[in-house]
Amino acid sequence: MVDHTTSLSQAESPPQHSRSLASILVSRVCLATFYSLRATSSPDHARGVSCTLRPMNIPAIVAERGRVSGDLVLVDDFLNHRVDPIIIDEIGRQIAERYTGQAPDLIVTAEASGIPPAMATARYLPVPVVYAKKYVGVGDRHTFAREVVSPTKGVEYRVEVARRALEPGGRTLIVDDFLSGGRTAEALGQIVEESGGEVCGFAFVIEKQFAGGRTLLEAHDWEVWSLVE
Repeated sequence: MVDHTTSLSQAESPPQHSRSLASILVSRVCLATFYSLRATSSPDHARGVSCTLRPMNIPAIVAERGRVSGDLVLVDDFLNHRVDPIIIDEIGRQIAERYTGQAPDLIVTAEASGIPPAMATARYLPVPVVYAKKYVGVGDRHTFAREVVSPTKGVEYRVEVARRALEPGGRTLIVDDFLSGGRTAEALGQIVEESGGEVCGFAFVIEKQFAGGRTLLEAHDWEVWSLVE
């Protein structure tokens, strides 16, 4: 005879692989605290620091872990190739904190390296993300598009967003990893305005001040802000 009964302990026990929301949050706080202390504190200071969670010092992290090669700032070990989830989450939090008063209802970025900071920011606002696609050559696509010449890559490409992805009347925050010459960012702003939307600001993780991108964007009366200058 088959026993169909189930003990109370069996019925109420959660799956062994499940994690509670509380445990996930605790893990995130612990990791964030570790990165914050590692990036902003000396070993001597860290020994006596309290457990209070502080914002990460993103400029210090970039200075410590970034590499300079000519005019290039290489952060592909943690930002735009191999992506550190704790650092990118904090970047998104700080951008969202800066622009929450602007009440954006959409974030626009460009593939591919703009996607991580844009998604992290969107999680905190929270709003949807649209990322522009890049194509070489003209195509038969129903899009808003601009031609962009990349001085670093030496190629011309098209930045495109499907027309159905942008709605008129919205307030858009444009987020990207770098501001250099500003040509891609300018193209994104023009696409947003062509669609009938309003650009409420530009947020960048790192800005190369010598490259003139800020001047190009501010000539359109767009607000520009960077975490690292």
